[in-house]
Formats: sequence, C-alpha cells, structure tokens
Amino acid sequence: MENIKTKLILSKELKRGLAFFAVLIFIGTFFYQTAENWSFLDSLYFSVITLATVGYGDMHPTTDISKIFTMIYVLVGVGFFIYLFSSITEHFFKEEKEEIHKLDLIMEHVEAILEKKEKKE
Repeated sequence: MENIKTKLILSKELKRGLAFFAVLIFIGTFFYQTAENWSFLDSLYFSVITLATVGYGDMHPTTDISKIFTMIYVLVGVGFFIYLFSSITEHFFKEEKEEIHKLDLIMEHVEAILEKKEKKE
C-alpha cells in the first residue's frame, strides 16, 4: 500500500509539466474561440483532439492565421505531449528501473567472482 502512495506523489517537474500542458490546452481553446468564433466546447475539443494527434477531420481551421497557429501549436504541443508522457512513464517505473540496475550490479559481481574461481582452478 505504501508503494502505491509513493508512486502517486508527483514530482515538482511532473506537476510543472502537467500545468504547462493545461496552459497549452487553454491557449488553444482561447485562440480558436477568438479566431474561429467557435464555442468554448468546440474550441476545447479541437485543442485536445489536435494535441492528441487524433484529427477526426470534423473541424478544421478556416483562416490563414488559424492555420499558421495550428501548425505551430501541433509542433510545440505534440513534442511536449511526448515529453510529458515519457516523464510520467519514467516516474511510475523509476523504482523498477533502480531494482533492475541493482540486479545488474549484483550479476556483474557474481560473474567476477566466478571468473576468479575459474582462474584458480
């Protein structure tokens, strides 16, 4: 039970990453509401679908400025989304990674002992 609790405590870096991702969603939502005159829900929907790279095609930017914004938004957002996903994965598998490293060191030590023993024989 304690192990689960420690995994659920997010690092400051991860919290910042999640906050930045929320800000990205907010920026996209605000932009599309303003530039495309979409409703809040449609703008939020499009922002999330765009950053998640789903792209259903049911909505799309119609103005040049929206198209330019969307290109930049996708490049920044998707790159950051990938970084955030890898950070979350690393956070939850950090202990397992450390255990594997410890086992590797033990195996190296055992192999060294066996080699010394073989040389003596």
